[in-house]
Amino acid sequence: MTAPGRKGISYEEVVQACKELEAQNDPVTIRKVAGITGGSFSTVSGHIRKWQEAVNVIKNAPLPDALISSLQEALYKLRENDRKIHLAEITRERKNLEETLKEVVELEGRCDTLYKTKEDLDQHYRNLVAGYEKKLAAAESRVTDSERREKELNAKLEELREKLHQSQIQIAVAETKCGEYEKQLAALAKETKR
Repeated sequence: MTAPGRKGISYEEVVQACKELEAQNDPVTIRKVAGITGGSFSTVSGHIRKWQEAVNVIKNAPLPDALISSLQEALYKLRENDRKIHLAEITRERKNLEETLKEVVELEGRCDTLYKTKEDLDQHYRNLVAGYEKKLAAAESRVTDSERREKELNAKLEELREKLHQSQIQIAVAETKCGEYEKQLAALAKETKR
């Protein structure tokens, strides 16, 4: 019969508490198991002793050779299967890395090609600009020459116009003199006929 205020606990409850403590790497003590289960020290103590005796019997019992052999074979198969899985994963990762590396190399090649093309285009445009600058300089020089020649021609034209004007004046003077000479000749001719 259990003491008043304490609940009766079963062997299974104590075993469960002991397993929980072991799973947490906590030493199994009467005080801890009693704290978990709420049982009395005397009840918990008896159940713990019984559980420890059962565990010791199991630990000290020799395993049959066939079971050991089967366990070793199963362990070997598990390890071999695990090795194959890891090897397959490594092979798959290596293949992925090789493909990625190939893509990186291709992209680097494309980048190099694009960079070279850009440099070629830059040089081409620099050459075009230099050519156009030379043509522009030559055109500006021709325009300057044309303007200078136009000024020279305008100056000569003005000079020729001035000479023409002077010549016209001289012709007018000469015509006037000629008219006077003709009158004088006509007058002389009349006098001579007389």
